[in-house]
Amino acid sequence: MMRLWRTVFLIVFLVAGSPVLGANEAVLQKAVAAADQKQWDEAEAYLWMWLRDHSEHEDALFLLARVLSWREKFAESIDVYETLLRKSPGNADYLLGMAQVRFWQNLPDQAASLLYQAVKKAPHYQAAWELLVRSLYASGDSMRAEKTQREAAILFPHVNWQQFSPPLPAEKLATTLIPVPTQSAHSNFETGGSYENLDRNFASWNSAYIGGFRSFGPRSNIYGRASQVQRFDMQDVAIMGGLTRPLTERWTLGVEADYNPAHHFLPQWALQGSAHFRMDHGFGALFNFRHAGYSLLDTDTGSIGLERYWGNFRIAYTLYISQLQSAPEPTFSHLGQIAYFYSDRNQVGIAIGGGQQVMLLGPGRLLNADVESMHCLGSIG
Repeated sequence: MMRLWRTVFLIVFLVAGSPVLGANEAVLQKAVAAADQKQWDEAEAYLWMWLRDHSEHEDALFLLARVLSWREKFAESIDVYETLLRKSPGNADYLLGMAQVRFWQNLPDQAASLLYQAVKKAPHYQAAWELLVRSLYASGDSMRAEKTQREAAILFPHVNWQQFSPPLPAEKLATTLIPVPTQSAHSNFETGGSYENLDRNFASWNSAYIGGFRSFGPRSNIYGRASQVQRFDMQDVAIMGGLTRPLTERWTLGVEADYNPAHHFLPQWALQGSAHFRMDHGFGALFNFRHAGYSLLDTDTGSIGLERYWGNFRIAYTLYISQLQSAPEPTFSHLGQIAYFYSDRNQVGIAIGGGQQVMLLGPGRLLNADVESMHCLGSIG
């Protein structure tokens, strides 16, 4: 008799319970359908209803974490992802989802840390590699970003990984480390000018130039420029040419020469050597030495600078040390710059300088003066 009652009780329980189970399944299906239609508020409501009775259901929790992130409830989404990762440590989907939320929170360093775990766990997870590259660039760690791009290009050769790079400013093009095997030599031509307003009743200075640039590969460039410069009611025409070449992955070397036939105030000739050292986290160091020959005497100028790129911005400081031939001691000057690059070779910014400068005012007229300057920088193309 007891066995009969147990059998009847089990049948009643299953029959009574089956509509409840079916109703709950319908709730989950409604949540999925709402999420597919991007009806995030409805999807969230249905998921909370389902999870009241199925709090351990990982698929529902994963969908809830994504819905919360799409509704920009980032803190709640992170809580759900942390719950999921406690249940399944190292799950690449959960790591990628949580990294996406951190990226949207403008925390690219934390996103990158999670994504390194994801690609280690799932090396062929393309979406994780893509977000990792974006996160590294967003954090300003361009060297690691470029290294990651090279690794990803080996795993996914069909993907154009260059598309995930931010626009590179002109000064940075010569030091890029990203190899582009299909890139062919390309040329660029530009023209421009400058206007400088001097105080103390000095006449304004102005210039105009036309130049060309040709790239033969990463950091291998040749360039030239012809300039017409007017100062103190005098005019000079100068011709300049130079090239850059990579020495190692971090070092780029350059050489440049100037010639000015008239040399009223510009040097008759000048020779310059430069070096750029690429550091981590978007930093770079610049070294330069220039020897210039005037009609009366020669000058040597050395400079050392530090720059930092983050996003589309560049900030730089340069110290100049100049030695006029036969002068008892050198002169020092400083230049600070900040610029925003809104495309590959176009920028707006400001430069502020100060210190001492030796200027040739005319035949037999040399001036060692304290100078201060402020320049607005801009280019379009």
